[in-house]
Amino acid sequence: MQGAGRVTGIVVFLFGIALLAFTYFLGYLILTDVERLKEYVNLIPLPQPLIGEELVDAFGITLSKFLSYIIPIVLLFLLGYIASKISYYGIEIWRAKLVTEEKEISKVQA
Repeated sequence: MQGAGRVTGIVVFLFGIALLAFTYFLGYLILTDVERLKEYVNLIPLPQPLIGEELVDAFGITLSKFLSYIIPIVLLFLLGYIASKISYYGIEIWRAKLVTEEKEISKVQA
């Protein structure tokens, strides 16, 4: 089973690439459809209106709308970061197995 580590590395790498593709597809869907972005506003409670505090109310509403754009962007960043780390570990598994196999071959030849 000499090639098992290499196959595992390639499988992990391809899984990470598939996650990256899914992240970019999800990002395209979320950021191009305004209706999907409006759903994120429901995650942020709007400030309760206060009498004579129109400026504070306007700031709170503006901040909640701003955060409704930031939340999906941060989520997409995290998904992309995790997927890229998985791909990186797949490459590292593959490289480590290559180095191990080369050392075994050099020991046999010596």
